[in-house]
Amino acid sequence: MTTREHSDPLGLAGVRLLDRYEVEGAIAHGGMAVIYRGRDLRLARPVCIKVFHRLQRSEAGYRTAYDHFVQEAFALSQFLHPNTLRIFDFGYLEREGEAPFQISELLDAGTLSHHVRREGALSPAATLEILAPIAGALAEAHARGIIHRDIKPSNILFGMAGNTRVVKLCDFGIAKVSADDAPGRADTIAGAGLPVRLFSPAWAAPEQLVGGAIGPPTDVYALGLVTAYMLLGRPVFAIGSGDDFAEARHDSERAIRWTLDAAGLAPGLVELLVAACRDVQADRLAAVDDLADGLRQLVEDEAPAPRARLVPVMMPLPAPEPEPRLRTAEGTPAPMPTMTRATPVATPVAARATLSIDPTGDAEVVVAGRRLRLVAMAGDTLDLGGDGPHVRSPARFRVTVLPSAGAAPRLNLRGLNCFVARAGARPSTAVDVDADVELHLIAPDRRGLDEVRCTVGRAGPAGCLYDLGAVDLAVPAAAGIALFDLGPGRELVLLHRAAHASVPRRATRNPRP
Repeated sequence: MTTREHSDPLGLAGVRLLDRYEVEGAIAHGGMAVIYRGRDLRLARPVCIKVFHRLQRSEAGYRTAYDHFVQEAFALSQFLHPNTLRIFDFGYLEREGEAPFQISELLDAGTLSHHVRREGALSPAATLEILAPIAGALAEAHARGIIHRDIKPSNILFGMAGNTRVVKLCDFGIAKVSADDAPGRADTIAGAGLPVRLFSPAWAAPEQLVGGAIGPPTDVYALGLVTAYMLLGRPVFAIGSGDDFAEARHDSERAIRWTLDAAGLAPGLVELLVAACRDVQADRLAAVDDLADGLRQLVEDEAPAPRARLVPVMMPLPAPEPEPRLRTAEGTPAPMPTMTRATPVATPVAARATLSIDPTGDAEVVVAGRRLRLVAMAGDTLDLGGDGPHVRSPARFRVTVLPSAGAAPRLNLRGLNCFVARAGARPSTAVDVDADVELHLIAPDRRGLDEVRCTVGRAGPAGCLYDLGAVDLAVPAAAGIALFDLGPGRELVLLHRAAHASVPRRATRNPRP
C-alpha cells in the first residue's frame, strides 16, 4: 500500500456515503483500492474507507478483481477474532459505476513494514508479541475454511487502544475457501501483456508460484517468512516480480536456512523457521499455531531466571504483658521476672549460585538458560553492533578500555551510528562507564535503536563477579572487562583479556544453586 497523504485519486473528499460516513481525505492506495480516512457521523468515530479502484470495466480481469474486493468484505464479516480487522459496513458508489467500498476500523499506527524499518531487527520476544495474535487471527480463518494467500508485512496493521498497541491482520481480498483448491484458479488476472499475480511473490509459497493447489500450509509458509523478516530486519527473498521467483524457490528451503544461519540466528530459531518454510506442503508445520507455539517455547527457554533476593523477614515484637500482681506471703510486691524481646531476623529466601568459567577455554557457554559469548579483546578498543560477529544490533558502538586507578575497569562507549544516553539522561556521543549502567542507543532522528546493560562486575572470592539474575558469573579478576546484556531472548557478551588458547571446548553447563 503506497501512502498518498495529499492526493485524492477519486475526488471523494467531502462526500457522504450511505448518508452516514463522511470522506475526509485519501491516505494510501494499493493495487485494487484507494484508502480514505473518514468519519462515522452517527457514532462519532473515525473509520477507514476502502474504495475499489483497480481496473476499468473494459479492461481484462475487471470481473476477477471486482469479485475479490467484494469477497473480502464477506470474509471479514465472518471473523470474530480480536486481531482481525473489523468491518462495519459495505456499499457502492453510484457515480463511479457502482464501484464497491468497505467501511472498517481505522488503524493509524503504521504497518509491520513501517515498524521494522523504524526499529530494525526485533528480538524473539518482541517478534512473538506480533506473531502470536496474527497466528490466532489466521487460525480462526483456517478453522472457517478460508486461506488468506497474501500474508506479508504490509497486511499487518498497528493501532493504539489507549496506551496499548494492538496488531491486526487485514486484506482478505484474495482469500480462498480451502475446499476450492483448484490449482491456479483466480490467482492471476489478465492485464495488458503478461498476467498479473494477485499475491505478492516475495512472500508466496512455492505452490502459489507454480499455480499448484493451496491449503493452510500456504499461509504457514508466508507467516514463516514474515517471522524471519522480523528477526532479520529484512526480507529473506528480494522484493520484486517476474517468473524468476519460481526458479528461485526451486530449493527455497536451503536458501532460507543459509540466510538465517548467515545472520547468526540461534539454531532453534533456524530450525523452527525452516520447518515452517519447507518446499513441500506436507513437510511443513501443520498449523500457524505450531509456529507461534514453537517461538513461544524458545523465548521461554531463553528467558533469564528471576533474580533471587535476600528478603528481611521481620519477627513481630510480642504484645506488652499486663503488669504482674504477684506478692510475697508478707504482702510486699514480688520481684519482676526478667523479660526479653525478640529481635528482627533476616532470613535468606534463596541462595545465589556462582558459576566459574575460564574464558581461555570456551568461545560460548550457556548460563541461566542464556547463551553467553566470550569475546577476547586484543587491544583497548572493540566495535560492537551492526552486522558484526559479536553483538548484533541496528546500533553500532565502540568500547574503549580506559586507564583505571581502581580494581573495576573503566570504559568509554561511543556511538558510531547513534547517540548514547544513560537512563533518564540526555543523549551524547559517548559516555564513560565505571559501574553497572543501563544505556539507550538512539538514532540521529531520535528513534530508539537498542538498549544495553553494561556490567563491569564486582570483586568476589572466586574472581570478578557479574550479576546474571539468579546466578553470579565468576571470571578470573585479571581477565574480565565487561558484560553486555541486550535483553531477554538475546545473547550475552563477555569481553575479556585472555586470548583463546587451544583448549578443548567444554560441554555446555547450567549452574546449580
